[in-house]
Amino acid sequence: MTRDETKTMTREEWLNAFAHNLRDLFQEAGLALPDKLRISVGWPSVRPLGRKKRAIGECWDPKCSTDQTTEIFISPFLQDAGQVGHVLVHELVHAAVGNEAGHKGEFIVGAKKLGLMKPWTATTASPELEERLVPRFPTATFPHATLDATMVEKMRKKQSTRMVKVECDECGYTARTTKKWLEDKGAPICPCNGKPMSAPDADAGAGDAEDGEDEMSEAA
Repeated sequence: MTRDETKTMTREEWLNAFAHNLRDLFQEAGLALPDKLRISVGWPSVRPLGRKKRAIGECWDPKCSTDQTTEIFISPFLQDAGQVGHVLVHELVHAAVGNEAGHKGEFIVGAKKLGLMKPWTATTASPELEERLVPRFPTATFPHATLDATMVEKMRKKQSTRMVKVECDECGYTARTTKKWLEDKGAPICPCNGKPMSAPDADAGAGDAEDGEDEMSEAA
């Protein structure tokens, strides 16, 4: 691969090329990676935005895919090539031993052989594994710009306070609108009886967004 080609490498190309470069390490550990494998940057399905405990990687069983491909997602919050490498190795162990093993049994055996260290729900490489990973990076840096977790949280809170719940006192029909619209145009009309709806939480401007769990980062 030429220098010009590496400059245009996408993050997905980087991830899939890195996984290909890891196949010999997995073979040495007696672990067979699936032939059909896709790796992307994307939000894990569980706790993607948790403040203290945040899922940073996830492996999906090939039975979930319409073309029977093992899918791995790496959190958009990650940018450091070293951390991305640790997470990907962790998820590839899941791909090799099967998701039904969870973080026990065969998973622990395979993780130890490769050089991952506990806690098994997280992703930490031993110094020996770290030395073997770096030369296998397709490029020295991972071609991705991290998302700012603090800004994401601020925007979620800001968005959740824009919407105000309005309801019909007669039939209980509910809807949501903005506080500014209420101030400028008044409450909306109930479609059931044509009467103005009330806005009991207009002063608070409260939304109904749910907070995530407060725990520490992990890989699924």
